[in-house]
Amino acid sequence: MDTFSGAQRLKSNKYYEKIMYVPIENHPLFKDFQKTTKRKRPRQAVQTKPMVVGENAWKGNVSKGKLDEIVSNVTSILNKLTPEKYDLLIKQFFEIDLTEKEVLEKVVDIIYKKAIYEPVFSKMYSKLCKDIYNHANEKSFKFLLIKKCNESFKARGDDIKSKANIVFIGELSNVKFIEFKYIKTIMKTLLKKEPASIELLCKLIVVVGKKVEKVDYPLFKTLKEYEKDKEIKIRYRFMITDIFDLKKVNWKKN
Repeated sequence: MDTFSGAQRLKSNKYYEKIMYVPIENHPLFKDFQKTTKRKRPRQAVQTKPMVVGENAWKGNVSKGKLDEIVSNVTSILNKLTPEKYDLLIKQFFEIDLTEKEVLEKVVDIIYKKAIYEPVFSKMYSKLCKDIYNHANEKSFKFLLIKKCNESFKARGDDIKSKANIVFIGELSNVKFIEFKYIKTIMKTLLKKEPASIELLCKLIVVVGKKVEKVDYPLFKTLKEYEKDKEIKIRYRFMITDIFDLKKVNWKKN
């Protein structure tokens, strides 16, 4: 009489080899099962028709001539825009219809390039973005602009565009166009012992100011360690020193 339990049989080398190396369709335990089980016919492939674009599918409704006219108008307004003329020219901007996709994409592209190429007016352009969004209530405008900022941040380096982009992001946060949690994530990403990252981080902190004290990770502790680290070039350590000096005077800039 076989006194082995199921578990003991598995431990027996001979039995284990037997059940492991016998093809399952030939195994005696499945013999009766094979006799009583009928094989199902394989399913035939379903013939599908190619997708057809419906009559009501979205199509661009703006002609090239009209789009060029709008682009020219937007560029003209932005070229004249200054803090002093802002209230007058913003009214002209509000007259532009942003409901068409092509127009919206072009407007976002123009504004973003102006903010990057003219970082001295970054604060004004961030206010412009906030006012356009509030007036038009066009969520796509916000999405497309943040997408551009994010793409530039991902491709960051030690170049003028990356520095201008990080300043613009900070200014967008100041006018509450983007949430501060996005800034916290960026700062955490930049908290590295890399010269380019340290410079971008310091620029962002200077723009955002006092709000950085709300972060829930050891930002200033890490920066203090970097400030004393002689492996980091003195130029970048001075940038960090400036941050702590600014913090001492409650983030009040001269």
